[in-house]
Parts: sequence; C-alpha cells; structure tokens
Amino acid sequence: MLFGASDLQSCLLLIIWANIHTLHFGNPLFRHVLDSKALLLDLFTGLSLSFCPGLWTLLNLAGPPTLQWLRDHHSDAPLNVWGVYLLLLEKEGSRAITYIGSGTAASRGLRARIEEHHSGKCPATWVQDAMRNGWDITHTILLATCPIPSPEDVPVYRLVVVALESALAALFWTFRRLDHEYGYTFRTSWTREELPYDGACTHNPIGEPVYGNFHLSKDELKQMAAETRERNRIYQLEYARELRKNPTEQYKKTQKANNIKQRPGTKARQQASVRNKLYECKTCNVSCRDMATLVRHNATPRHRRMVEKGADAWKCCGTDFKFESNYNKHITTKSHLAKHPGSSCMSVLDILTLLSCLHFITPSCTLDTFTAFWLLTIHHSILHPGHLHSILAPHHSLHDPAPWTPSQHSGSSPFTA
Repeated sequence: MLFGASDLQSCLLLIIWANIHTLHFGNPLFRHVLDSKALLLDLFTGLSLSFCPGLWTLLNLAGPPTLQWLRDHHSDAPLNVWGVYLLLLEKEGSRAITYIGSGTAASRGLRARIEEHHSGKCPATWVQDAMRNGWDITHTILLATCPIPSPEDVPVYRLVVVALESALAALFWTFRRLDHEYGYTFRTSWTREELPYDGACTHNPIGEPVYGNFHLSKDELKQMAAETRERNRIYQLEYARELRKNPTEQYKKTQKANNIKQRPGTKARQQASVRNKLYECKTCNVSCRDMATLVRHNATPRHRRMVEKGADAWKCCGTDFKFESNYNKHITTKSHLAKHPGSSCMSVLDILTLLSCLHFITPSCTLDTFTAFWLLTIHHSILHPGHLHSILAPHHSLHDPAPWTPSQHSGSSPFTA
C-alpha cells in the first residue's frame, strides 16, 4: 500500500496535507483556508471526485507509469467539470513529454483549459515550446474530475483541486528536473530515472496564486457570479452580432468547418423532428425540421391564407394549391373534368342572366359593339363557373335588372343586330 494508505483518497489526502504544511515557499492561502484535516476531508468528499480507472493500481506498482498505460487511458473532457489532467506529447524518434495541470474555470471548467493547450494559448511555457519543436499532444488523461461547484463554493474548492494537482504531479513526476525536490518531502517506490518520459512542469502548484475573492461572503460571491454571467451574456451577444456583420476570414473559416462537422448530427436531428412532428403547423398539416423553419413557414402567404380562408381555400381533387392561378388551371384539366364531369357546364339560366346584364349595361349601344368581349367572358365563365357570380353580383346588387327575355330585342337572338 502506497504510504500506508488503504485507498486512493486516503493516499492523496496524506500527500496534500504534508505538501500544504511543510512547503515553506508555498502560497499561505492553502494553510489558512485548509487549516484542519477534518475540513480537508469534508471538502474532498464534497467535490464528488471521480478518478481515472486503474489509477490506484498503477500507483501501487513497483515501477513508474508506462507510456502504454497513458495511451490506453485517453479521454475527452466532458462539459461542466473541473479536474486534473495529464497531457502526453509525442514526436517520432524523440522522448515523450508529460505535463499535469488543472482546469477550474468557473464557466467551462476543464474543457476550456485543455482547449487552450491545443490552440497554443495556454501559458504553460514548456508545452508551447515542445509543440513549436514538433511534439504533438497525442493523448489527454483525465486523472480526476468533479462537477463545477456553485459560485459561493468556487474559491475554496479551487484550492482543493490545485492541491490535488500538486499531489498527482509528484506521483507521476511530470517536472523538468529529476534532481530537484520542488518542496516535496516523499519519494515513490521507483526512481525518477526509470521514467519513460520527460516532464514539462516547472514548479509545485502549491506555490501558485489562487484567484477566488476569498474575502467575500457566500452571498456576495453568488451576487457577483450572477452579475458576471449577465455581463458576459450581453458582451457575447454584441460581439457575435458584430462578427456576423463584419466577419473576419478566420471567423468564416471556423464557421465553415463547424458547419461541415455538425452537418450529420444536424441532419439526423432535423429528420427526427419531422418524423416526430416536434415543429408542426396543424393549420397547414406541415411538419418542419426546426423552430426557425416553422417561424419562416408561419410568415408565408400560404400559411396566412390558410389561417384566413381555411384549409379548403384552393383545394381540389385532394391537392392544396399554393396559388389561385394554379387552382384555376387545375379545374380546366382533363383529370379534373374526368372526376367532375358537370363542373364545366353553365346552365341556360346562367347564360341568359349574363346576357340580360349585357342589355342593362349597354342600353344605348348595339350589342354588336361588345359581342367579341362578352363571347370571351362567357367562354371564360364556362371554363371557370365559380367566377360567374363575381361577374354578375355587382350588377344584381346595384340595379337588380329583370331577366332577359327575347321580346326585349327585335330579333330572336341577343346576338342579332
């Protein structure tokens, strides 16, 4: 058993306590806040830590950690967690390099820190130097993770995670020098010369400043966190709006890459939304792929017409026509006439009523003056019988002329001069 401890948590607590209270150049904040073993145990338990599988077994082996063990335990950082991670950097033909760090950002936590390494923005000097000289981060091992604490607990729990980082860095010895103790007072069962990798860490994390507004009360910390979130939200909205308005080349490149990467997942979600009718317009019986599409649909003339006139506004033969012109063309087709053989025929009374309107409209003119026009009107009305009422209604409502009779004309036909 490592250092006489019966389990991994007990072992780490022993190392942390010794590290905090024997390191003469360490940050005194650790000693002042973590001032008792009972408190340290309570905080350690309150973090709900999860450790890398097989870590306790590895630490109890007679030899140092192997590169293969590190490669076998690669893992991507999940969302909304803090933790301690180990980076494995490799270059063909060269000795591997390791680095241990922690991620305790209040918003994105561990993932934000690891992304900084891959983007070259992390201040870890020797990691950046190695990457500039051809080493690549090939594996990320999450040694310990925990949920991001609530705002009022962030400062004190951040201390615990940094102290845990210090303990694990000593157990894996990811430091640059083998002949320097970095303030630690214990040794592992294997010698540092047996390590199959070099280290990139330059100092004991216990000596680092830890930010967290320790002078504030829990209520003040909660209030400050809420104000920070709101300020960041407004800033991000304004920044994103400006970037979309005046996109940089890098922004265009990033957006294009993200769209390509997300396209399969987006398409699958959209297809599932259509199948499950998550964004359905019941008025038009249309299932949209997402909320944005549904909003656009609700603004279309078709949807507005359906809302105003009902679902059967221009519907015939089982088809809902988008435009009235399409409907008018449809009712003249052979397929429509075959289904509705009487739909194109006007009654004799309809024609006579139309002709009576001719006589009423042109009482002082000979009928021959408008013969061609009204023949076309009658022909159109035969093809579109539903339009006859719209032609006749104004005249009937205003004047209500008497029906046409042959005696009103000298000839036997209204088309006789």
